[in-house]
Amino acid sequence: MEVLYHLSRNIGKYIERNSFIHKSNSLSKFILLLCTVLSIFITNSYLYFIILVATLCCLAFLSKIQFMYYFHDIKNLWFLMLLAFVFQIINGISLQVLEKAIISVLRIFSIVFVVSIFMRSTKPMEICRSLERSFRLLKVSNKRARDLSVSISLVLRFLPIMVEEIDRIRISQKLRGVDLSSGGIFKRLLGVVSIVIPVVISTIKRAEQLALAMETRRYGLSERVSNYYDISFKFADFLMIVLSMSLVCLAVLL
Repeated sequence: MEVLYHLSRNIGKYIERNSFIHKSNSLSKFILLLCTVLSIFITNSYLYFIILVATLCCLAFLSKIQFMYYFHDIKNLWFLMLLAFVFQIINGISLQVLEKAIISVLRIFSIVFVVSIFMRSTKPMEICRSLERSFRLLKVSNKRARDLSVSISLVLRFLPIMVEEIDRIRISQKLRGVDLSSGGIFKRLLGVVSIVIPVVISTIKRAEQLALAMETRRYGLSERVSNYYDISFKFADFLMIVLSMSLVCLAVLL
């Protein structure tokens, strides 16, 4: 139970390891993520999904991160997979409809799996740098690319913190006698309000502290932007890019 509780408080968080996947730079892993998602939507082949899942399992093994973390990330979206399956068969069940429903579930499963590998093996600041470099490759201006990448990085960084904050406030309110699992709907709504308001106040305080920290570092005051860290490509990164291209070509062929 303690292990599951620890996992639930660390959904999608970066885990430090000395592995082949961790040593690859964030841009090559981001290319792998985009190519995998692209290939998932251009194929309906069961053989491709078998090869893809086997490849992702190999990457997860090479990351030296326990499979329980990946399993927990996937398990958290079981309802979305079930919803996609139900929407496909809602108008009737036949062999063709059932195949489409299974393909939909495999698509969601594969996307969550590859995103989990990317998030677990990449630091938040590396994600920010890879997004910024990607936006620049798309001819987005330097300042706008920096703003977009920082915004996305902050969302990814603070979502797990918000989950922990909600859990902490829920426990503290429960210790004060607030019971969300019993009573009428009006009583439960009042209980939810008692959690939402402290979370909103805490979020505003964190936003003010972050804005002050960014302002003291003169963020956004200069039109010219530069990077302290440069993204360099090594042999591992070229292997990741070759794997990305191979997945897309395989999806087209199958």
